Amino acid sequence: MTAPERTERPERGSEPEVTVRIGEAKFAASGSLKATLGSCVGIGLLWRARQCCVLAHCLLPSAPAQGVSSPFRVDASADASVSARYVGDTLPVLFQLLEVDRRAYGELEAVLVGGARLAKLGLGAAGQIGLHNIDAARLALTRAGLRVVLEQVGGERGWQVWLDASQMRYSAREIAVPPDRLTAPHEGLHGHARTR
Repeated sequence: MTAPERTERPERGSEPEVTVRIGEAKFAASGSLKATLGSCVGIGLLWRARQCCVLAHCLLPSAPAQGVSSPFRVDASADASVSARYVGDTLPVLFQLLEVDRRAYGELEAVLVGGARLAKLGLGAAGQIGLHNIDAARLALTRAGLRVVLEQVGGERGWQVWLDASQMRYSAREIAVPPDRLTAPHEGLHGHARTR
């Protein structure tokens, strides 16, 4: 795998919005990072003291064990750009992008968004991926001792998340899914939304 992408501060007056795609983790010191999520989860970290942020777009909770077949298995050698595909591997990637020392973890603010249950994934194991992604992300954030300032997860619709490095703000919103793709409500999964 290659190192995750780190985008340096652009020239003054240029404030790009960078889309973080599945399996990617990106850094910004200005402009904003955005991800559109379904059953995937977005894990973001803001570091106000350094005026920068990172965002990962995670597909699955963890990599399948060697020799285990999975419909979601990814051949890393065929996709060398993947660095944040699995929730369980993502925080070290984000810490590397931020170049943050463990002693400064208390300065970080974490954002967790996504993990919807989408009808197109069905009611079996694939339909539970969003829930497993949420659980894995919560566990990883807790183990790292990170403070979660925004959690907007679950439901039956997709999500969009933004981290604004220029203003050190974050937000999330639910996005519409056609009615024929909706499934029964997923009780207890809805988080609270805050915008700063």
